[in-house]
Amino acid sequence: MRKFIAIIAATLLASPLTKAGEPVENFGIFDHVSVGVGAGILDGIGFEAAAPITDFVQMRMGYSFLPKIKSDAELDYTDNNNQEQTAEATFKLNMSDFKVLFDIYPARRSAFHFTVGAYMGKDKILTGEAYVPDLKPGEGILIGDYTFGADDDQVVRAAIKVNSFKPYLGIGFGHHVPRKRVNCSFDMGVQFWGSPAAYGRDVDSGEYIKITKEDVGEESADEYFDMASKITVLPVISFRINGRIF
Repeated sequence: MRKFIAIIAATLLASPLTKAGEPVENFGIFDHVSVGVGAGILDGIGFEAAAPITDFVQMRMGYSFLPKIKSDAELDYTDNNNQEQTAEATFKLNMSDFKVLFDIYPARRSAFHFTVGAYMGKDKILTGEAYVPDLKPGEGILIGDYTFGADDDQVVRAAIKVNSFKPYLGIGFGHHVPRKRVNCSFDMGVQFWGSPAAYGRDVDSGEYIKITKEDVGEESADEYFDMASKITVLPVISFRINGRIF
């Protein structure tokens, strides 16, 4: 922690001294606009537009997503005749968000900045579905002690959900509205997305409801639910190239 504070302090002291002889253009309210494209760890591919509010604050709006990842697996379940069966299941990772962020610079010449804002997007980050042709309307399959109901098309669906509104807090280096035409920026921080929870289609109501470890009733599920309840933040790291339009 002390090393981290020392690095920040050194950056704040050093950055105002860089190119001290050069004049620094004053930024006004939305008097410039830049666009950026980048990629990151858990932040995926991102596109942004940015504008200054003052010399010390810049605003960014954009969209980021992870490429959709699909995986097939076998799903073991118990049917309505209490027979053990296996079905082919497909799992999809869906992470995409719009974002509004504010970069706060301690000094006009500082490349270091704090960032506050929020990501807003899909709450279902992982979905799973399995086609069970023998199911009739109103029936379901038993996994552990929980009965997953099927849609009218005989597909059983489940999802891992987080909050759709995710506050963000981070730090970074570089101006997202460049002083010149093109520059690079680096950011790292965390999204506060709440505790991930599993949801399944209730066989009686047809609504998607939260599944607890008591519902599943398997000792092997305890570890998953205990671990998921502790993953309340998502760390993100991203690198971007920014170009000023005017």
